[in-house]
Amino acid sequence: MSAGSAGGGSFGLVVINSSVQIVSSIILPGKAGDGGDGGNGGNGGVGKAGGGGAAADDEGGVGSAGGAGGDGGGAGGSAGGCGGIAVAVVRVGGAFVGITDTDIQLGTAGAGGAGGIGGYEGNSNGKPQAPSGKAGCVGKASDSIDL
Repeated sequence: MSAGSAGGGSFGLVVINSSVQIVSSIILPGKAGDGGDGGNGGNGGVGKAGGGGAAADDEGGVGSAGGAGGDGGGAGGSAGGCGGIAVAVVRVGGAFVGITDTDIQLGTAGAGGAGGIGGYEGNSNGKPQAPSGKAGCVGKASDSIDL
């Protein structure tokens, strides 16, 4: 069982350690990827019956049978992955982006993945269930970021 993976990002323009001039354009990133769903928790094991009692002999009485073992608890579900980011302009390092008469639009951030379902005690749906994982966070949409 593992947590869901993060969704991929969507970028309109990425500038790394350079200078760029954008004139009379539209920058529109697409939709970022959704986060992956978390893994489901496993069910716990079923307890085994107790051992048999000791047989009677000349010196003592019959021994009692041992009690049954308890059921194992179920594992909790994993968290979902976070959605990806959608960014129109990404500036990395000493990058410069000059923008003139340009329409910068927001993309669509990725949705968070669903949390995994918790497992059951003793491999039975009629017994207590472990907590399910939380949903992943929603990604972010932004017109620009500096990294």
